[in-house]
Amino acid sequence: MDAASLSGARAPRRLVDLLRRRRAKTCSECLQSGVGCAYCPDENFLGPRCDLLDNIVAHGCTLSEAIQAERTLSTASKQAINMRLQKSQVSPQKMTMSFLPGEVKRADVEVFAPTKGPLDLYILMDFSNSMEDDLDNLKKMGSQLAKLVNDLSDDPTIGFGKFVDKVSDPQTDMRQTKLKQPWPNSDPPFSFTNVIPLMNNTDSFIQKLQKEKISGNLDAPEGGFDAILQAAVCQVSRNV
Repeated sequence: MDAASLSGARAPRRLVDLLRRRRAKTCSECLQSGVGCAYCPDENFLGPRCDLLDNIVAHGCTLSEAIQAERTLSTASKQAINMRLQKSQVSPQKMTMSFLPGEVKRADVEVFAPTKGPLDLYILMDFSNSMEDDLDNLKKMGSQLAKLVNDLSDDPTIGFGKFVDKVSDPQTDMRQTKLKQPWPNSDPPFSFTNVIPLMNNTDSFIQKLQKEKISGNLDAPEGGFDAILQAAVCQVSRNV
């Protein structure tokens, strides 16, 4: 298990100058000014109403009258981590906090991740003509990628998608010959294609990857964001 924590901090000295400059006119403004701020509501109080607690008490405001913002830290749900489940867990599961500007609170959190768990690897690649050498490299690395996901997980899947740009002017050469083959030994232009959906058959992944050919367009590919969204909303995925 790992422990993640945030350290506490005292009100910085510069807060005093901040309060004096701002001279908050209302209790609400004062309490939101930062950590350590206090407000004296006594009508007969002659000192600065908004200041650090020690300062307004020193100027004659009674401690019982001084108002400070409530800051809370509580655990709403905490179940012990069960390592026998062999899935990612965190404890506590729910905490509630209230902060003031500039305030830092400490919270200890336990996190457990199994040595091996589900893993989805989806490769999204630019298939414009200039990426031909990168596609060749990816084909050579196909078996290495398959081995990698199997080494990292006992429940892996791997997939592949490609993109170029919208098949329209001015992104694509709309001549009929170029729509069939924009470059020698290339595939027709396209926006996005989910070539290999996530699968656990790494041998099939390697075989399908070897059949891929580059495509092309006129200017720098602009379909990358569209392709990322297409991949992100794909329903054939797992929440791992």
